[in-house]
Amino acid sequence: MIESQLRRLLHADDAADIREIVRHVLKDNGLYKLRSCASGTEVLNCVVEFNPQMILLDFTMPQMTGSQVVRALQELDGINMDEVALVLFATASETVDINHFFRLGATDVITKPFDSTTLLDFISEIWGEFLGKKGVA
Repeated sequence: MIESQLRRLLHADDAADIREIVRHVLKDNGLYKLRSCASGTEVLNCVVEFNPQMILLDFTMPQMTGSQVVRALQELDGINMDEVALVLFATASETVDINHFFRLGATDVITKPFDSTTLLDFISEIWGEFLGKKGVA
């Protein structure tokens, strides 16, 4: 069952500075529990236990790309990806078809570099749109 209040976010990015910025914006405001991962493997190791409502996932990571992580999450027992808002980060310099992200199941896409001052509002907006699509009031 989808909860209407966003509380648990999982963020994965291989860049420590990006993880720190996201941690500062999302966790330090006291509204969210945030789990940060440096790789797709870490995501797969903690996602069932943490049970995130939203996953913020870097598309370009070593070892496992964002696409590979999403596919593995969709096959993982213990998590229903239909109940998780998936947000993919894409580097602006990448020549990636944004529609590819949506075909993977992304709720939305954030292009890097992103504005950390508006990230909190953007996350709230994405969550509201996700709930609307799922029919949750």
